[in-house]
Amino acid sequence: MNAATPEPTPEPTAEPESTATSEPEGQPGFGAVIALVALLGAALLAARRNAN
Repeated sequence: MNAATPEPTPEPTAEPESTATSEPEGQPGFGAVIALVALLGAALLAARRNAN
């Protein structure tokens, strides 16, 4: 009866170096403010088109 044993790897696998992602300068969550302003602008534009 042959028992299957895992064979060791000949060389240890090198783990990829983690590259830190640099966050853009400024306050965190600033993109959410831009999105909110864009949404408000789109709503005002739609309301203006419906009024005419």
